[in-house]
Amino acid sequence: MSAKKQPAKKATKTAPEKHVAPKTAQADTTQLCRLFNLTSARIGQLAKDGIIFKTERNQFDLWRSVRGYIEFLQKSKTEGASHMERSGVTGDPQELQELLRQVKAARTYNDARTLKVQIDALRAGYSLQVEQERYCSIAQIEDGMDGIAAVVRNAIKRLEADLPPMLEGLDASGMKRLIAEKSAQVIQIIYDEGERIKAPISGEVPPN
Repeated sequence: MSAKKQPAKKATKTAPEKHVAPKTAQADTTQLCRLFNLTSARIGQLAKDGIIFKTERNQFDLWRSVRGYIEFLQKSKTEGASHMERSGVTGDPQELQELLRQVKAARTYNDARTLKVQIDALRAGYSLQVEQERYCSIAQIEDGMDGIAAVVRNAIKRLEADLPPMLEGLDASGMKRLIAEKSAQVIQIIYDEGERIKAPISGEVPPN
């Protein structure tokens, strides 16, 4: 009894694997707040201004947003930053270019967290720079003190020359009144000199 021949199996064609593009890294508002050290309101404003990129409700394209924010900080450094970012970043162009290169090469959220440390360092450095610009230098303080000291010395010399003849013939009450008037004049001279010295530092116009 001959064995039955089994029908040949048809070769099945395997469909070529479709290349699936890697999903764009996403971050929500809370993550961006931690990453950039900003408030949720500020994140919303940055998204509205087109600096960071929202993909859907409460979701952002992580790398485009990080890159956009770094570029925004770089532009702020060059052109004069707004009230918040002006106290938020520093660094020369080479530092910022290197940071931007690392942002473009980053692939994970942990990469972004590492970059945040560098961003924070730049922010802290620029914050210190801004604070230093708000106050006069030690040299300016020393010059101001020298100027006031000179005014005091001259005022005392004038008092030494003017008071004796003025005090002649006055009773105790008259002497006290005259000395008080002259002292008030000296105090006003010192105050005026202080205002004159302060004006170039603060940008104020000294009173006439």
